[in-house]
Amino acid sequence: MAPLVLKKFVSGLLVNDATGRFIGTMFRRRIPHNGLIIEVADCCDPSVMASLFWKTYESAEQRFVNHFVTDRYDVVDLGSCLGVVSCQIARKLRGKRRLFCVEANP
Repeated sequence: MAPLVLKKFVSGLLVNDATGRFIGTMFRRRIPHNGLIIEVADCCDPSVMASLFWKTYESAEQRFVNHFVTDRYDVVDLGSCLGVVSCQIARKLRGKRRLFCVEANP
């Protein structure tokens, strides 16, 4: 089985609504994620909770932040959603640098 096919198969087993509901219950909707605790609302999709727990939630965006974001500039996060990537950005900013988060979905 090709690595990508295997990865998708395993991801489907780990990141789904049933797993997310279980994780949400176990952690009382306060999901550990890369050294953070992400508190999710009741309306949060259960598969998002599973994705947060297994560290697949916006993983490409988080790799981008880890590689390119420095403390040299202020940052604007358009579409900050749950704020997971925003928290990763905030960790990298120091001193007087600012992070502006914008989310259209209330």
